[in-house]
Amino acid sequence: MANEHPVMDMLHMYFPDFITEDEDRRERTKRTYPFHHGLSEEEHTQDREAAIQSLQFVQNVALWRRDPEAYCTAVDKNQESSFANLFPPPLPEEKLRTLLGHYLQQIERMQQVLDDIFGDATSVADDIKQE
Repeated sequence: MANEHPVMDMLHMYFPDFITEDEDRRERTKRTYPFHHGLSEEEHTQDREAAIQSLQFVQNVALWRRDPEAYCTAVDKNQESSFANLFPPPLPEEKLRTLLGHYLQQIERMQQVLDDIFGDATSVADDIKQE
């Protein structure tokens, strides 16, 4: 059966402390996705703010999808406005680039550590193909 609410499921996964009311689901999510573990108070506060912004975005897009004319009237935008104009990014583009660059550096570092431990994944895949 296809998931009827994939966006909300992703929000539950990423923000279980702020989105998920069901205590069992919240705890299962936190065990399954350990990136929630050990957040500092500042990180927890930032996570809460991101959860609020994400929910507002999803709610606004849903309202717009349901009745574009009413939504555009409510936010004083032309109904012919682009999606980007109706829903601008929460941060300036340069800040987003910087944050994404930092995130990618972290991923590359983790990949290097895993390669150091387990060997290069490409060479392992080549070895499997040859067998």
